[in-house]
Amino acid sequence: MKHLDMLWFAEMPQPAEWTPPKSLSGEPMVEIAARRGRIKSKLAEVLPSTNQGRDDTVDLKPLEDSLTTYLQLLEIHQNVVNSTVEANQPLPWKHSSIPQSVPLSLSWISMERGMIALCLACISALLAEKRDPSVVCVRDVWRKAAGYLNLAASFLPHHLGVHSTVQVWMHLCIVYAHTAEMSNVENAEECNDQIARYHSALSRSAHSECLAAHSYLSNFSSSYILGQQLRWLLLASTCLCKITFWWNEVELYAKRPQVALVLCNAILKTKLPMPPQYPHRSNVLYTKVMQSMVASHHEALKLAMDYKSANLMQVEKDGT
Repeated sequence: MKHLDMLWFAEMPQPAEWTPPKSLSGEPMVEIAARRGRIKSKLAEVLPSTNQGRDDTVDLKPLEDSLTTYLQLLEIHQNVVNSTVEANQPLPWKHSSIPQSVPLSLSWISMERGMIALCLACISALLAEKRDPSVVCVRDVWRKAAGYLNLAASFLPHHLGVHSTVQVWMHLCIVYAHTAEMSNVENAEECNDQIARYHSALSRSAHSECLAAHSYLSNFSSSYILGQQLRWLLLASTCLCKITFWWNEVELYAKRPQVALVLCNAILKTKLPMPPQYPHRSNVLYTKVMQSMVASHHEALKLAMDYKSANLMQVEKDGT
């Protein structure tokens, strides 16, 4: 599970051009429109594209503060800003997970709050991935990202399409939080058995999170590239969590090699899903994420094979 530490969100959501209707006038709307314009500029300037790689030199804190302030402003004026995005009209946000328009009308304030929460989740994920020295606990940053995704899911309507994507991201963030916690335990604990027990419990919990996210995969159409990419990541993560659980059980059953070998055989039978079709040139980072997970799987297979080779002869000897 050690390579499960990168949230694939394709690109940062970007505010589209939006003009408040004449029915919404007054000081609150002027302030909201002004702040929205500044956030639009900052997002384009600070995070123009995340498909090609992550720029760890970018200071994300000012952008995070601006988004948080804007979200608070929207919460204060949610009863005032009751505009509706009419059916089949351009949406006020752009992202590969949402269409340019939807057949049903939706609340502008809900859409706005949901997408801002999604932006904050993506920024939290980027901060967790950077492992910034100023971040006290990476696990908590991943949990913060999951919290923002849960908030986004509560605002974004189900028919928008992005709702299922957000749910998958949320469960993956919790998986990554477990991965970070496993690293914390490894650094703090000296007893190998204790580490294996804790890692076993965490990987089992992470596997449950992956399974919970599987229910949303049926909402991804075959033409939805981001959905197919997320499908692969989720299925691969499920496989790696299961392998991590089995391997820690192997270590716990070291004194009972017959049982350990059964678990090793289970690991050796695992396969990652077939990779999705996507434009590789415009998704360089996704390819890197895939490669790291494939490498992690190969590493696990090698560990299981080496253990089996070292212990099989002894087990056969004991059996006779």
